[in-house]
Amino acid sequence: ALCHSGNGRYGYVVELRGEQPALFGDYRVQAAMVDGLGASYAELAESVTGWLIEDGRKSHGGCGILSLLQKGFDGKGKKEMVRRVWVMEAIAGQAANSFYVEQLPQAEKEVRGALIYALRHCQENEGLLLELVRKERGNNRKMACYALAEMGGKGAWDYFRTLAAKKPEEAMEYLEQSERPEAAGLAAEILMRLLSGLKESGKKPEKEEAALLTLCLRSLPGKSGEEICACYRQAASFGSALD
Repeated sequence: ALCHSGNGRYGYVVELRGEQPALFGDYRVQAAMVDGLGASYAELAESVTGWLIEDGRKSHGGCGILSLLQKGFDGKGKKEMVRRVWVMEAIAGQAANSFYVEQLPQAEKEVRGALIYALRHCQENEGLLLELVRKERGNNRKMACYALAEMGGKGAWDYFRTLAAKKPEEAMEYLEQSERPEAAGLAAEILMRLLSGLKESGKKPEKEEAALLTLCLRSLPGKSGEEICACYRQAASFGSALD
């Protein structure tokens, strides 16, 4: 049911998972689950992804599952390989960093993007990510920026401060999910600058200002500190004037 096609197999696997979850701890079944990451039925592949993560976290770092995920890994593969990376980083994080780095040179498209984003787990990857930000294009460059926003090094935040000065909208996109204190400080700086300008002009925001304001407000959940509190107070002082 995990490895082949056919009607009813999704319901069968889900039912068995609920009734006899211990069966899924068998190494042979785990190997079939890794194969199931490439299932043509998306719901099955997504469920298997979650089960592998759940089981891997329970088994002291998921060493057995990790070896299965790494065996036969193809950096030029499709969604199945992307899911393998998701499971690996969820159960091993930094412990699998050497694998992410080793696979990167030959990886392509979505698999490359997933590997790049997985680099965020290890601070030592800051220099590599800065290099990737310069060299990559499209979605893979975005993945490098998102990963860099999880770093605590000076190089990462020098980059984002420069980006915020030139392209604040782009900077805010990458800062939205980051809970780093540096992200909170920089997001607050961008928002306060915008709010102060609107307060001084007394006008409603133009289209570009409104778009940036939306990005800034969307980034606030998960961020804290006096600078963020000051932003909330400044925003509250507008009442309903900004619509």
